[in-house]
Amino acid sequence: MAGALDEDTRRSFAAELAGVPVPFNRSGDGTLLAAGDYLEAVGTRR
Repeated sequence: MAGALDEDTRRSFAAELAGVPVPFNRSGDGTLLAAGDYLEAVGTRR
């Protein structure tokens, strides 16, 4: 999907995506600490 976006849109999308967990972060030291019953993260690198 990222290859289908122009550079400005890709940067905007990346910044927005990085901001998704911010309201749930309970850590104050730059790491992520968020409550959750179940977390699944799947990454694909091409």
